[in-house]
Amino acid sequence: MRLGNALADLLQGKPQWPRPIAASMCFDRKANLAERQAGRITAPRYRMVSLRGPTSRYVQRELGGEREYFDLSGDPSGLTDGAAALLATSPGAELMGMLKNQADNLLSGKATERSAVDLSEEERQRLEALGYLQQ
Repeated sequence: MRLGNALADLLQGKPQWPRPIAASMCFDRKANLAERQAGRITAPRYRMVSLRGPTSRYVQRELGGEREYFDLSGDPSGLTDGAAALLATSPGAELMGMLKNQADNLLSGKATERSAVDLSEEERQRLEALGYLQQ
């Protein structure tokens, strides 16, 4: 397995931050569906975070804390989870720790950088109806 450029840079002692990262959060369909079928929830509750760098994607689920890491330079479709291989190395574990901290901050609402988007009232209502925004 080829590790992404972020890990290669880390191994060579090159600075990691600031790096262009796109962060997103959404409801975790897999977790919410399972919890709803088990009768433990009636509405979506659990979320997941995705952090996307130039050559990698990190996904963390709120329920259970499952983490996935995809090296998109060698696997552009992101089909092979390389988290276990990354965690087996000291630099990889350090990288996964940094990504986990960022994801935890997003999930807890402690993230310092947020996207600002101006929405019309109609757009806001539509996103609320779909469950993407809460009042």
